[in-house]
Amino acid sequence: MTSGQCHFAETLREAFLRYCLDSSAPAVREIAHAREPICLSRGELLQRATDAAVCLRSGGIKKGDHVLLSLQTDASFVRWFWATQMLGAIAVPIEPLMSLSRKPAQIRFVRKLASLAGTTCALVASPSSTCFPEDVPELRIITDTPLSYDDGTRASLPEPHLYPNDTALIQYSSGSTGDPKGCVLSHRAVCRNARAWIEAFDYKRGEATLNWMPLFHDFGLMLSVIAPIIGQLSCILLRTRAFVSDPAAWLRGMTGCGPVHTAASASALELVHVRNRHKSAASFDLSDVRSIICAAEPIQPDVVERFLQLGRRYGLSPRSFYAGYGMSETTVMAAAKRGLTVDRVHRDSGRQTGALQIPTTDPDHVAQYVSLGPAAPGTEFQIVDDQGISLPERCMGHLVLRSESLMDGYLKDPQATAAVLHDGWLKTGDIGYLADAEFHFVARQKDLIVIGGQKIVPADIDVAVGMALEIPIQRVASFGFAGSGATEAIGIAIETRDSNPMHFEGAVRAACYEQTGFQPALIVACPIGTIPKTSSGKKRRAAVRMTVVNSSDTTVITS
Repeated sequence: MTSGQCHFAETLREAFLRYCLDSSAPAVREIAHAREPICLSRGELLQRATDAAVCLRSGGIKKGDHVLLSLQTDASFVRWFWATQMLGAIAVPIEPLMSLSRKPAQIRFVRKLASLAGTTCALVASPSSTCFPEDVPELRIITDTPLSYDDGTRASLPEPHLYPNDTALIQYSSGSTGDPKGCVLSHRAVCRNARAWIEAFDYKRGEATLNWMPLFHDFGLMLSVIAPIIGQLSCILLRTRAFVSDPAAWLRGMTGCGPVHTAASASALELVHVRNRHKSAASFDLSDVRSIICAAEPIQPDVVERFLQLGRRYGLSPRSFYAGYGMSETTVMAAAKRGLTVDRVHRDSGRQTGALQIPTTDPDHVAQYVSLGPAAPGTEFQIVDDQGISLPERCMGHLVLRSESLMDGYLKDPQATAAVLHDGWLKTGDIGYLADAEFHFVARQKDLIVIGGQKIVPADIDVAVGMALEIPIQRVASFGFAGSGATEAIGIAIETRDSNPMHFEGAVRAACYEQTGFQPALIVACPIGTIPKTSSGKKRRAAVRMTVVNSSDTTVITS
């Protein structure tokens, strides 16, 4: 479906009501839950969303109020999200309040959000939630339970006067290099990003999306809650925990469901490959998969190639793979490209801003960067140097962009907003280059390790060490820390069951030196699952530096 084939709505409420006109068409289906699976038609979804909106309204929620959605990846999230839009309220998806170990931090976060709302605010949470804040009087706590009102009560729900520039959603950034910030997104921005998404991934009316990613993350929210409504598709939901415990559930979900669009991070593709590489060709049928979008974290070519090789066994077309790039500040998507296209450049050519990325075929001195595609429709890219001057193609620098789906700013944080938005251009904080107008991501600016003026990409060290130790790269996190003088030094954290890094110190040092020309000053052995990551799987390298290195569970070797 392209933007020229139908008239798109300019507010999410309008899009949802239009979607539900075909009341008997499928809307939401849950799979692989312990309880009885839920299948909802569009008419049933409308009724449930309207009942939820009546519940919110009875709690004092009206147009412009904030509704915190702390729910799992299931139909409950979908109905409450669209309930907020029925009222003209502002949806604020947040992580489910389930973790007793993180209870203090989660409660502090909810208190902060209630304070930032500055008005009546509701928290919708699962009955199994354990982290309800009890001392926030302005917060209305609503438990997700079955609701049913009569037609007269539903009809009495006021119709809000909404405009495209009104705020629809506050999406919190992943926080890979700092505290999460609330991106204020208008109806126009969200709807236009959904249009670009639909066009980029060739969604067609009547198809389905399949999602296991958290719905409080922008990637999962667009894939299974917003884009299907705008594009007239249905969505299939697999709980995130079900995928993590059994990645084959995702493959089973794609088997026999008809034309389907789905997505996964690179680390998720690696997990699927590792857990399913020995299964027979008859186990799954992926021949109906029309798109698998890989984004949310840096893409390693070897990981994708292993997954696609596995997929071929089950009938997956390599053309179904898409590499993508985006962020909460642009609603979600900013670029996409069909197929895996790898640019191989000389490893030492990109260590200074403005340095030319020189293609090479020398396997001993190569760095590989995946093309994430040209800017999406309505978006424009530029690569600039440290002074903000535009750079030509194949020169590494800072990515800035402007877009029709750009945020209005960070919620009640004018200083942070001014730091990244200037004359309609967003400083993304990402380092990369353009080749044939396609963006190639190199690193987050704050993650670069600067030694003697040279800029070292930590992900390149992760790959080299992972290959040397024959472990997944998600178990390696390289980072910079204050070294001698004004320069930084390299630290490498490795998740391992071997608590003595002396056993692999030599291999780690050799791999790091071969990749960068520098020895690591710090090698840290830590338990499996220790490296902090965002909700989308990106490594929080600053947190590694601050927490993992000083943990009592780690063993540290210094040079």
